[in-house]
Amino acid sequence: MVEVGPGRHRVSSPTGGVLSIDATADNAYFIKVHWTKLTWTPRTRMQRMGLAEARTVISTAQMVRSTWPGTAMREPPDR
Repeated sequence: MVEVGPGRHRVSSPTGGVLSIDATADNAYFIKVHWTKLTWTPRTRMQRMGLAEARTVISTAQMVRSTWPGTAMREPPDR
């Protein structure tokens, strides 16, 4: 989870997934990452999630540390 200012932002993964978001102030955006393994190389595809789907997914998810150089909103709990 990261906090960004309003404007266009590019979200990407190390395995090729890319998504652009036009962020507005005081809004939250949720992104689903689909992992696919083609032969020996993993690939990802990203898409935005709606609030209802995000709530369902988040209720069973575990937070991981972000490698994006933005400002983290909060640190994930140590496990």
